[in-house]
Amino acid sequence: MIEIRPVRPDEHDDLGELVVAAYNAIPGCVPDPWYDDQIRRVGERAAVVPVLVAVGAAGDLLGGLTYVPGPESSFAELARDTEAEIRMFGVAPGVQGRGVGGLLLDHVIERARTDGRLAIVLSTSPWMAVAQRLYAARGFVRDSARDWVDDTGGVPFELLAFALALGGVSSRR
Repeated sequence: MIEIRPVRPDEHDDLGELVVAAYNAIPGCVPDPWYDDQIRRVGERAAVVPVLVAVGAAGDLLGGLTYVPGPESSFAELARDTEAEIRMFGVAPGVQGRGVGGLLLDHVIERARTDGRLAIVLSTSPWMAVAQRLYAARGFVRDSARDWVDDTGGVPFELLAFALALGGVSSRR
């Protein structure tokens, strides 16, 4: 059984390393030390926005992501007025392909609906083909008008935007 829940302070370092490892293990990824450092700052994000983890039956971290509830957050990059955003989403390399990413994604999609968001958006890199297939399977579509190049850390890289229209209705209501 896999539990999705907020990250605990004692898990911040481990989650940061897990997501860095997940990103850097992707074929075609060019590791960016500046961005790796941003990913490792889980505690800073968790103090401002929800950071969620997938935890295995033995209490092992399997993956995590940052949920940005709206554009008013300093962590929003793409989110507009009625949108939530997903950031820094990764699954431990050893458990990829076993449904962990799908469970995390389904959880935040439902959370965005519950929060009354009309859409959820995210950015991904061109080499993250497996992630893009997961997004497509959940109904996300490319929003190329929002593609952008991040050069914050000095190493520019292209980011592809994806969006999922939610309709503002929660199945939990």
